Amino acid sequence: MKISKDQIFTIAILVIAFAVGMYAPFYLIFLLGAAVGQWFGKWYVKRPKVNQSLIKFIAWSNVLTWLSIPVGLFTGLATWEFSKTAGAESQKCKTLATVGIVLSIINLLLGIMMRLE
Repeated sequence: MKISKDQIFTIAILVIAFAVGMYAPFYLIFLLGAAVGQWFGKWYVKRPKVNQSLIKFIAWSNVLTWLSIPVGLFTGLATWEFSKTAGAESQKCKTLATVGIVLSIINLLLGIMMRLE
């Protein structure tokens, strides 16, 4: 059985979320945002009618949503899933998703460090 990059990425997110949840149970919402975002992205692109405006809105919302960790992960992972069907805009979607996810994780870690002090 071959493991894809997406599966490795998902497992990494789950491990990080579990580790974070051990120190700050409030941040288990992080896990919920990640799981729902990935599920939504996969579900939405399989629909018979896909609204490209909604996909672009979610993708570009990564610019601000990272300020709220669960929302940032939701939009980041949904955008990552959208990028698989974005055609010519695939790389742009992946870049926006990566920026949103990384900034959300940094926001999460900074929040934990502030609570530990």
